Amino acid sequence: MQQTKLDRWLQNTFVNETLIMTVREPPVVPKGIKLLELPQTLNNRYRYQMVVRRQQEVDSILSALKKDSQTFTTRVQHRSRLAARYFSNPSGKSFTINLLGSILGAAFVFTVVIFFPNILIEYFHEFVVPIGEKFKDAAIDTWQGFFGGGGDSGATETIRESGTQN
Repeated sequence: MQQTKLDRWLQNTFVNETLIMTVREPPVVPKGIKLLELPQTLNNRYRYQMVVRRQQEVDSILSALKKDSQTFTTRVQHRSRLAARYFSNPSGKSFTINLLGSILGAAFVFTVVIFFPNILIEYFHEFVVPIGEKFKDAAIDTWQGFFGGGGDSGATETIRESGTQN
């Protein structure tokens, strides 16, 4: 299923966060953003990392880094929150279309139950009750055959016959 604009907005707002990694300390760090110092290893050439959630802040930081001629890289990662479970489906299914289908399905069932109870009652008495009575009679016969109440009849005889044929 293709994602809608609302799905992409939900994912960008509640799921995605941008990691900005720089070699030197950045000149501008907006309020609410922590500057983390990364460990120095042979494979890691970046020293500082910022986690930014809003796109406007990302744009302002990147323009300041370009103006200062700093080496940087950006990566987008998913937050590990409850919203990520719903808004960022790995199979690419649309959250809003699934939600809309669930709401329409629930509305249909509610409408049928509220406005057409006679049809449901007739269906229940015509199709469901006879099947239930059939199973009830079979269960009573089996119970009586195993535990008395009518001698050796019903299921007990069929079990004994199948045992003697082998």
